[in-house]
Amino acid sequence: MAYLTCMALYQKISESYEELFPSSQEKLEFVMGFLPEINSSRVIDIGCATGQMLFQLRKAGISSGVGIDLDEHMIREGERRLRRENISGIEFHVGDMRHFSEIPGLNNADLISCMGNTLAYLPDSQGPDSDSLDRFLEQCKSLLAAEGILVIQILNYQNPRIAPGFSFPEISANGIQLLRTYEQSEGNQYRFISRMKNLQTGETSHDIHYHTAFLSKDIAAAAVRQGFGETEITGSYAGKAPQRDDFFHLVICRR
Repeated sequence: MAYLTCMALYQKISESYEELFPSSQEKLEFVMGFLPEINSSRVIDIGCATGQMLFQLRKAGISSGVGIDLDEHMIREGERRLRRENISGIEFHVGDMRHFSEIPGLNNADLISCMGNTLAYLPDSQGPDSDSLDRFLEQCKSLLAAEGILVIQILNYQNPRIAPGFSFPEISANGIQLLRTYEQSEGNQYRFISRMKNLQTGETSHDIHYHTAFLSKDIAAAAVRQGFGETEITGSYAGKAPQRDDFFHLVICRR
């Protein structure tokens, strides 16, 4: 089995990413709920991958969207779609979420989204960075409009099932099979292993990365420290109260 870095693995699946990880209508409606004046709304999506959600939001009427992702191949896929479908109002940038505010022209966003457990990749892989969350939130607040909103989706690491030994549902599309598991951990660092198989050739490869198990309550507390005016945690796109057995939580931070 070949070993790949995290970025190399996602490069290999970039062309099939939207089939492997489809963006649901429920998530789209949840995000749109924060954009009452959608035709004049500006959205920044951090960890955008190929920009799937931004394309949906642009079709729904947002005035502009900016997608940021560390993986160059994901960004290229998004840019290819822009050209192929002659779509305007969306731009993509290769960028690190630790320093994304350095990208020129980012300001006055009505919504900043960080979905799909992207935040777990924030600290350096060598170990937890106690200041990284605060710095990330500080950047977000500085780029939001006066009444802007930040939405963060994070796995619910208070759920006892989401721990070393947990396997995510197996997914496959376009001849690619992907299995992801959590293994040993140190403190709040989870060892995240992705195994990919090409179903046509039988070729297999894997990636080992580390996720930081941020708790939703700690994200909300950090947002308050950074001066956000109001925070809320929900346990679903429908807005239900958070529970210990939720699979993910959503942290909503109002500037």
